Amino acid sequence: DAERARVLRLLARFDNDRRRAARSLDVLAGRDVDAPVALPDDAPREVVSLPLTELLARALTRRGAVLAARAALDAAREGATAAHAEATRPEFMVGLSAWIDPDHHNGYGAMAGMTLPWLWGPGRQRVRAAAARVRAEESGVREAEDGVRAEVVEAHARVEGTLRELAVVEGDAARAADRAVESAQ
Repeated sequence: DAERARVLRLLARFDNDRRRAARSLDVLAGRDVDAPVALPDDAPREVVSLPLTELLARALTRRGAVLAARAALDAAREGATAAHAEATRPEFMVGLSAWIDPDHHNGYGAMAGMTLPWLWGPGRQRVRAAAARVRAEESGVREAEDGVRAEVVEAHARVEGTLRELAVVEGDAARAADRAVESAQ
């Protein structure tokens, strides 16, 4: 009885590990999180129906950390584009003026101006700073994607490992426990 109880505890633990890992994969793959976690006792064994590459692809397109990192990278790239434009394109200014003096002659004026950003100004430094931000954000995207990949691979490996352990426990270990109980009886 003690051996059988031990095997039943192992079965329950492995089944719980399998359910937890399957739930983790559901969340990482963006499946319905409102689905009931508990399976009925007579439900067939679940296996991971999607290949690991598909699970990874889904998680990388849906995880908030990755999406936020990619959005920050897009913003940094736009900032780099703006800094480059500011540092390489001159600005032109045109102005007209008029003044009226009742006691003297009326006056008119015109003004034109152009900046020379490639000769002076902080444009080059802004371009370098923007390029550094882009590199930092690219690193952040890689880090976020690596973290998601690690989570998915770990959850997938836990599910597969738990299913293999469960098969051993239900097969050889259960038969051995039954034989041990029969022998003791």
